[in-house]
Amino acid sequence: MIYFATLSNIDYMHPPKEFLENNSDLIIYATIQEIQPATWSTADGKMPSDLYHTKMTIGNETETATYEMIKSDSYDIYTDVIFIVDDWAKGNSSNEIKVRFVGGQVGNVVRDDIGFPDPRNLKVGERYLLYLTYYSDAYELRYPNGMETITVKNNP
Repeated sequence: MIYFATLSNIDYMHPPKEFLENNSDLIIYATIQEIQPATWSTADGKMPSDLYHTKMTIGNETETATYEMIKSDSYDIYTDVIFIVDDWAKGNSSNEIKVRFVGGQVGNVVRDDIGFPDPRNLKVGERYLLYLTYYSDAYELRYPNGMETITVKNNP
């Protein structure tokens, strides 16, 4: 497996809720309806030819792992996830929202945006509170804590 990363993955900020509330275009409670296949950000959706590889070893004295990584500041892998809006806490939109996650897997290349939810772990039917910002043609999470799992508790 090849892991795809950028150097900017290292220092993510976790702002307080007040900051998220003030700086999000849309805050919604929503349920995942569809997870679309991951794709490259290139015009043709295929892996670019000008990526470079590096190896990174992480771990401690008893356990280590070596990852082959592809690095690029020009290209990325993303996964679009379609949510059905259950309720709006801020803003208004259609009942169906496309949220673009940086990350996913195309072939044997995995893009893991460290700190952010990995779209490979999302499941249809899961419900979330999302703090979103609109970019070009989809909403995106701006900060790692901009997506909270909503737990439904049954009354006894």
